[in-house]
Amino acid sequence: LKACGLTGDWAVWAVPKIIQALIMVVLEWGTVRLAMDLERDGGGKGRRKRDESLPVWVLLLSMASWFGWAYGGRTLSNVAEAALAVWALCWWPIAGFEAGRYAVAILLVGMGVFLRPSSLLFWLHPLLLLLWRLQLRQWPSFLGISLTAAILVVSAGFTLDSWLYGHGVFSWLNFAKLN
Repeated sequence: LKACGLTGDWAVWAVPKIIQALIMVVLEWGTVRLAMDLERDGGGKGRRKRDESLPVWVLLLSMASWFGWAYGGRTLSNVAEAALAVWALCWWPIAGFEAGRYAVAILLVGMGVFLRPSSLLFWLHPLLLLLWRLQLRQWPSFLGISLTAAILVVSAGFTLDSWLYGHGVFSWLNFAKLN
């Protein structure tokens, strides 16, 4: 805040709340988008009749959730990690490996895991399912995208942490040592 010239008491109080509210909007938008994508892709395959009102109901239930109201404004990392996870699910190649969708999704997953390393456990199942479905010709693309995303996220995380702390810091090592 100091770098932006926002040093008043109002800024210390208001700016984090504004940022948190914006992240909650992104989370809710992603939740509705995920419902729309799943309804479009999964609902029309003969299993059941498509329900065009599903995204509206998802939004209403999400907005009426006491949990969202009580904990949505808590810590920045909780809600940011949830928003990244929802948007990663929106981009996740559910039907089969698509390089472009996977690249966006794995970058979002990496950012979420950077914020909360334990969220890697959530992503093990979708990742293993994707690996199981990969064809031999898709492996080079998958590995190239995965390694590039890992290098980008780790180097950005190290740079950001080091800038914030004023010296070289790798927060994941501290997390591993502590836990």
